[in-house]
Formats: sequence, structure tokens, C-alpha cells
Amino acid sequence: MRIILFFTLLHISLAAQAEASFNVYSRFEFVGDTESLAFSQFSGDWQGALTSGNTALAYTWFETGVKYGRVGTGYIERQLYYLRHSDDSARFFYLSENRLPIFSPSPYEIDIQLQHVKMRGQRFFLDVFTRPNFQLTMAYSKLFGYWLYDGSLRGKITALSEKDYDFENLQIDYYYSNDILFNDRYVKRPLGEGQAFDLKLAWQANQNLKLVAEIYDLHAYINWDNTPRTTATISSSNKTYDDNGYVTVHPLANGADGFEAFKQVLPWYGEFSAEMRISDKTQLLTALFVTNLKKYLSLGLSRATRWIDLNLHYFPETQAFAIGGNSKYLSFSLLSNDINNLKARHIGVQISASIPLFDL
Repeated sequence: MRIILFFTLLHISLAAQAEASFNVYSRFEFVGDTESLAFSQFSGDWQGALTSGNTALAYTWFETGVKYGRVGTGYIERQLYYLRHSDDSARFFYLSENRLPIFSPSPYEIDIQLQHVKMRGQRFFLDVFTRPNFQLTMAYSKLFGYWLYDGSLRGKITALSEKDYDFENLQIDYYYSNDILFNDRYVKRPLGEGQAFDLKLAWQANQNLKLVAEIYDLHAYINWDNTPRTTATISSSNKTYDDNGYVTVHPLANGADGFEAFKQVLPWYGEFSAEMRISDKTQLLTALFVTNLKKYLSLGLSRATRWIDLNLHYFPETQAFAIGGNSKYLSFSLLSNDINNLKARHIGVQISASIPLFDL
């Protein structure tokens, strides 16, 4: 029913266009934030300095396509990664990975929840209203998933000494494309099919104030067929030790694995922003980026030049800066909380272009 409504609006919009330009566009966005470790080290060797924090997230969006007047369509490639973990989980993994003393008088409380999905598909969008002071854009994406992890790991790990440990009622329940317990086991990767709706509203409240809301992945999901699933208690009875006496556990699973249909619900996220003009060339900017893990507030300033509008944002929570620019055909932004990107926890890049080819 929602798809029928979308294409009904699309038909009405096309019929209403007497003249329209034909544009090609491309868009790339990446944002990552790892609280406990620098982003490059979190996804690599875990060699950096460990700090407090319980979440990690990353998303990538690539889209390229065409737009005719008020309607458009494009190919998309996306990735979402959401991780929530206890303090003990990060501390234990950091110490064990770096061969540091792990002894603790009380067990490590392990609690990890992960959702990771890679997908591609086709996106269709429509500028439903394009009035001078109000714009509404709706989008529908047909998505095809080709990679997933979705599940949890919970239990306790008891340190027997500074170099040895045992699992204590450590339980895993997850759907996957690649088996992280038994890396040598061949599993046919599942394929999924789903959808997502997006919404953008822009309101020019007066000549000095503009409000924008962008919401992504409304009623979004991927239905996976014949998905591998493991539910098990993990044993640490199979151990080896290196020359320095540090243990390596080769996990053994006691439980059940099989294949089943799985509906992976994708959490919505969005950005709500305001632009306040304080002079002919200067605007104050504020934005709130909302995810299911955390929220990011930014404060900024925009300055118009002859060729481009330059902008600077500051994120108080992560102490990150973003610098960017907008012109008629191109926009870009670079985000980091450290001048050395190898040490940065909050990073991002965005670039988009839209080029008119001809008028019809």
C-alpha cells in the first residue's frame, strides 16, 4: 500500500511538470564513532589507549543516479554497524589482545550486542512539495542485503591469573554471514531483501530562520532467507599457551546451530538542524544527529564567499570539528576529533555533487 501511494504521488508530480532540468548526481557519506578506542585501532589491532565508553557505530552511504525535475532514482550501496558493550567487555578484550595482565578480583561482566548489515539496491525519491517556504521530499529504497551479523554475547569471564582465564556461562545467540566461532567452517552466506523509507522536510520560517528535518530508515528491514544462527554456551576448555605463558582460548560451543528465516529491523536515524541568518553573509548553525545508540549536538557558523559557502561545526560531546563547504553543484565536509586521524574516535567525510545536463 505504501509503495502504491508513493508511485501515485510520483505520477501526479510528473504530470505537473511542464519544464524540468535533467541532473546527474552522486553522494558519499561515512561517519564513525568509537568511544573506547581510536576508530582505526578499534577496527584493527587494538593497540591504542583504552578509555571509557560503551558504544561504537559506523555507517556508509554511496548513491549515484539521475533526477528529472522533482523525481529521481539512484543506485545505493550502504553499510550499518551498531555495537553496544559493557565496560568490562572492552577492558577484557583490550587486555587479552595486547597480552597485558588480566587478573581481576571479580569476574568480567561480558555484555555485547551487535548489528551489522551491508546492502545495496535502488532508491526512488520525489519532491512532493516545492513551495518557496516549505519543501517535502519522500524516498523509497528497495534493498538487497548480502552481509549480516545480528546478535549478542553475554556471560562472565573469570581471571585465573594475570595470563589465564575461564569462561563462565558465556552464551552467544547470533545470526551471521561468517561464523566467528569456527572460522574454518564453510557456511553459504544468506541473501536478504527489504525496504526503507526516508523523509526530508525544510521550512523557511522567516527570512532569517530555516528549519530542516531528515529522517532515514523509517519502517526499514531486511528479510533474510535460510540464515545461519547459533545459540550456544561457549567453553574455554581448549587452551594453548605462548612462550610467555599467556593463554589463547580455542572456543568450543555446546548448543544448536541451524538455518532459519530472519527479519532484521533497521533502526531509524535522523538529523534536525536550524540555520539563523545574522548578517547578509553569516549564519549561525545548530544540528542534532540522532541514532539508536546516542545523540550528537553540533554548533556552527557559515560564511558566504564569492564562490562557496564555508561552514564550521563543533561537537561538544566528542570534541570534534567539521569543516565543509557548499556551492551550486558541490558540497563537502570533513569531520575529526583529532588532528591525527589515526588517534581520532569520531571521524567522517561527506561529498556530493549534482550537475545539470540539459532542460526538457
